[in-house]
Amino acid sequence: IWFAEATSAWMEDEVYDSINQLYTYLPNFMNNSKLSLDTLVSRDTGGGYGRWIFNRYLAEGYGQGIIRSIWERLAILSSPNGTDIPMLPVIDATLQGSGSSLESAFFSFTRKLYLRDWTTHVNEINKIPQIVPVAAYSSYPVTSGSVPAPSLTLPHYAFSYIAFSPSPAAPQDLPLFITANGGIKVLAFKKLADGSITEYQLNPSTGTITVPGFNTPGAVQEVALLISNSSSQESQNAQVSSVPPAVASGGGGGGGCFIATAAYGSYLH
Repeated sequence: IWFAEATSAWMEDEVYDSINQLYTYLPNFMNNSKLSLDTLVSRDTGGGYGRWIFNRYLAEGYGQGIIRSIWERLAILSSPNGTDIPMLPVIDATLQGSGSSLESAFFSFTRKLYLRDWTTHVNEINKIPQIVPVAAYSSYPVTSGSVPAPSLTLPHYAFSYIAFSPSPAAPQDLPLFITANGGIKVLAFKKLADGSITEYQLNPSTGTITVPGFNTPGAVQEVALLISNSSSQESQNAQVSSVPPAVASGGGGGGGCFIATAAYGSYLH
C-alpha cells in the first residue's frame, strides 16, 4: 500500500509536471527520516505519500521503466489470504536484476537528498525541502555526554543526519569517531559558504572520518554526517564522538588525558 501511494504521487509530476502538489508531502518525510522507507501510509509522517521521492531517485538512476518493472514483478506474486505483499523484497529483486540492490540504492538515495543533484525536474529542486538533522552541535568536543547524545538507533531502511557547525572552540580538522552495527553506512559532507560540497568517506580500519579545514571562519557552513541503516536489519545503532572513545570516557590505560596527549600532542585537546 505504501508503494502504491508513493508511485501515485510520483506519477503525478511525471504526467502533469506543472501541478506540483506532490511537494507538499515532503516536509513530513524530511522531518521523519528515522522511520523506515516502508512505514505505514500517513500524511503526518510522510509514510507512503512522501516516499514518492525515492521513485524519482530510482527513475533518474535506472530509467523510468524501473518503476514499471517493480510493479510487473509484483504482479507475478500471489498474496496469501489477501494480505499486503511486502514491497522491499520486490524492489530489491528488481534492482538486483539491474545489477544493483536495494541496499546500495537506498544509501545513494539518502546521499542525493543532501547533495540535491537531481537531474530531472531541475526547475523544481527548490521545492524539495532540506533534511532536518536529528541533532546539531557547535560546542566541542562532542561526546556521549553531549546534549542530545550523539547516538542513533535506526530501523530497517531509515536514516538521519547530524550537523556540526564551526565555532571558536571547534578543532581545525574535525575527527568523527564512529562505532556502529554492520547495517550502518556513514558519509560526511563539508558544505562551504558558497554552497559547494565535499564528501569524506569512512576509514574502515580506524572507524573515523576526518574533515579537514573545519574551523575556517567564514568559509565552512557546516559538516553533515549521514547515518543510514541501508539494510533489512532492525535496531542498528551508531555512536559518534569528536574525540576517541577512550578519551571521551576518560578511561583506557593511562587515562583520557594521556591518550589525548599521545594522539594529538596536548591534553588540552
